[in-house]
Amino acid sequence: VTTRGQVFTPERVVRLMLALRQNRGRTLEPSAGDGAFSRQIPGCVAIELDGSVAPAGALVQDFFRYPRSERFSTIIGNPPYVRHQDIEPATKTLLNNERFDRRSSLYLHFISKAIEHLEPGGELIF
Repeated sequence: VTTRGQVFTPERVVRLMLALRQNRGRTLEPSAGDGAFSRQIPGCVAIELDGSVAPAGALVQDFFRYPRSERFSTIIGNPPYVRHQDIEPATKTLLNNERFDRRSSLYLHFISKAIEHLEPGGELIF
């Protein structure tokens, strides 16, 4: 685990999570890492902050900068595990602190933002 909260999902867990997927519409992997999910889902939008591990074709950016207007039928992945004191300063400025206080981990903010990207009937698999 780094201060960026990178925990790469083991293949066994990837298979189990993919088996939970019921929707077949537009899909997002918002913390793609090396693309454990997106490389197995055709057309999946992958976002990864760390360009050194991002899969080919991924958007290399902070998920919190991704437009809230984008909607998906499935959001799948492994959110970053970052304590509040370790959140990068640039990311802290993007967080919506209406739901959580400034002591909340990045994980909570990440799940909350992912839910905002779901279309009606969408599924979140984290």
